This record gives sequence, structure tokens and C-alpha cells, in this order.
Amino acid sequence: MIDARDFSPNGSHAGTESDPWPGVAIKNAIDSLNNAIDTVRIANSIWRVDSLLTVNHDNFTLEGESRDGAIIQFEGVGQLWFGGEGGSTRGILNSTFTNLFFKCDLLTQAGSPQSGLRVSNPKNFNFTNNKITGHQYGSIPGVFFEGGDTVMIAKNLIIAGPTGAASLQLQSGAGDTRNGGFVMTENELDSTGIVLIGLDEVQVTKNYLHNKMLQNMIAIMVCGKWDKTAYDIVIDGNTVDAGAANGAIISGLPNDPGGASLVDGFVISNNIIRGTGASISAQSLDANNYNDDTLKGNEKHNVTIKGNKIHAAWSGAGINLKGGAGLVDTVLVEGNTLTNDAGQPNILDKDANTRNVTVTGNTGIPNDDGTEPEPIPPQPEPPMKNTVTITVTADPPGSVNFVTDPAMSRSATPKGKPPKPPAQTPTVTITVDVEPPDTSNIVIVK
Repeated sequence: MIDARDFSPNGSHAGTESDPWPGVAIKNAIDSLNNAIDTVRIANSIWRVDSLLTVNHDNFTLEGESRDGAIIQFEGVGQLWFGGEGGSTRGILNSTFTNLFFKCDLLTQAGSPQSGLRVSNPKNFNFTNNKITGHQYGSIPGVFFEGGDTVMIAKNLIIAGPTGAASLQLQSGAGDTRNGGFVMTENELDSTGIVLIGLDEVQVTKNYLHNKMLQNMIAIMVCGKWDKTAYDIVIDGNTVDAGAANGAIISGLPNDPGGASLVDGFVISNNIIRGTGASISAQSLDANNYNDDTLKGNEKHNVTIKGNKIHAAWSGAGINLKGGAGLVDTVLVEGNTLTNDAGQPNILDKDANTRNVTVTGNTGIPNDDGTEPEPIPPQPEPPMKNTVTITVTADPPGSVNFVTDPAMSRSATPKGKPPKPPAQTPTVTITVDVEPPDTSNIVIVK
């Protein structure tokens, strides 16, 4: 293991906002390995990246001392670009980034038209237990993966920039890489979504998306390739929870004008989607795109929407299979549960360019066999049982016989040994303690 601080070109630094370590020390440390297998240690400090730094080496681990403390802070035109040699075709092999904080929220629209971290064509690459904050300009992701083969993105905390949008974007790249084999799992995303563009064989599983910071709309969005078909995209077991603050959606995404969004094998399964509006759309989340030629050339084939729980607060929950000017063909909608708080019908949308649809076993929308079972309401909690303690004290002791109903599962024992009762009127004191405190069901009969 080597320490990046030892590669600073201008001596030691405090690692503070006023005296940060230079980001070039990270590049220098990686370059020194010359593709040897080793770990570059990033100490808990601020590491300022304010210029373009390119790294074209393999077989290393970039490891922070702690996720919140090892801060790689991007400012101005600062960017760390891995694998960019040869017009982004070289790539980066057999490497891991872990326990690092990629702080991109100081990048501005005017002064920083670039992502903070750019990774081109990673192969056998792991990005785990890192923290990301997004770019100030929502249209630019803070961290950007382009192309690659066998990439694991797991257990990261991904936080939006001040305007929301995607802080992490995964898309196809140049060169001869597979452009696929990505697994994104067990990440937490706050007020930001997931965007996939032009990749094959992607699994997005068990991620938790919420909007606690910005209360904005959150989404998982999938776009196909520009002019070819993307295959086998699986969105499974995620929670997209906007609560009562905004909308939540899992959706296809049109390409930029002139391009298509072609996907064959689009599986959306076992997800929980909650928001003021909540839905799944095969083609687009924007209702306006179905009114013109925006979706021309956009096609989704072999779509499976299965086992999802979709709950909307302000309207009916929905599944949108409309093709618009494109096509949605061969669809299975099975075992989903759609509910809402608005008392509105839930929605299953189709149009003339929706073909070969099977709808079966769903709750809250009509199925092909004509059934539309209502959601099973939650069962009320059983009433809390009280524990009643009755203490009987006789004065003098033993002067009163205490008789209980045998049918009642209670017992009472007078305190004290019964001596010969004196010739006096006995006094009985009964104390009742209830746990938890609740006297609503206690009846005193004189």
C-alpha cells in the first residue's frame, strides 16, 4: 500500500479547505505503480481537483481512509478521468474504488461543463461504499461511467446536487468493450435517480431511492441504444419512495432527437413505487411525448412488468404500455398490486401501437379474464391487553375472606397470617394497578 500524500508535488498540507492536498498527488501515486497490483491510500483530508487529471493504468485499488473523510473535491474545470486515452477507448482494467467521497456539488453550470469523475470502459471494475454529491447543474451527472464490461456498483450513498437530477449516469461508450454486464445494487440515493443509456445485460436491484433532501420527483429511467438494440435490462426489487412529497416512477426514456431507444428484454419486477403519483411506463414518463413523433423509432420488445407494488396518493396508480409513435410489443403484466388514496380508478394504458399484451393475476386493474380484485385491506391491530394487579390488604390480617370467580383467570391472596380476629369491624383496602395505564375498561360495583 502506498500513501498518496507522499506524491504531493509541493510538500505537506493540512488537508483542510484552506490548505487542501493537491489532487494531482492521487494521479502521481497511481502512475508510480505502472500497472503493478497495489493499493493507493487516500487519507482523510480534502483533495482538491481543479484541473483535468487523466489516469491510464490498471490493476490498482483506490481506497479512502473513510467514506466521509477522504474527500476528493472537484472545483472549476476539475475532473479525474480514468481510461480516456485513445478517445476513451483504452479503458481501465481490474480496479476498485472504495471508501471515497466524490464531492461534485461545487461544480457550476457556467464554470464546470463536465462531470467530476469520468470512468471510460472499465472492465472487471468495482465501485463500492463510496459517497457522491451531484453537480449543481442537474443535466450533468457528478459521476459518469461510459462503456465497460463487468462492473459492480454497490453500497454507495448517492446524493443529489442542489437541483436534483441524476448524480450518477451509466451509458455505452466508444471502443470494443461489451457495453454491458453492469450490476447496480444496494445503493441509497437521496433526491436523485438512476439513468441507464444504451447498455446490455444490466441489473438494477435492491436499491433504495427516496427524496428526503429535496422532496423532488425520483425515477429509474432506461434508454436504449442510438441505432441498435439493447438487450436484457432488469429493474428488480428496488424501492422508489417519494412519500407524500412528489412523484415516483420507473420508466423507459426516449433518446435525443435523431436517435432511437430500442430495448429487447425489459424486466420491471418486484419493485415498490410510492408517491403522490406512482407509475411504470415502458416508453416515457412524459405524457406529451405520446402526442407527437417524439417516440418514433423507440421500441420496447419482450417487456415484463411483474410483482410490483404501486401506490399513488393523489391519483390512480398506473402502468403505461402506450407505444406513441413507436412500438411496445409482447408484454406480460402479471401479479402487480395497484392502490391509491384518492379513490380513483387505477390505470392500465394502451394505444394502437401496443401489441400482444397478457394481463393476469393483478390487483387493482382489470385482467384478461375480467377480474379486478380489490386490494386486501390491512388487518387492524388486536387490542392491547392490560395487565391488572389487585392488592388486597385486610386490617386486621385475615379478617376478610376474599372469593373470586373460578372462571376468571385471576388470583388474589390476602397479605399476612391470620391470627384470631379481634372484635372489631374489618377494613379492606383494594389497590388496582394497570399496565399500560388505561382505566377505560375498569368498572367499580359498590
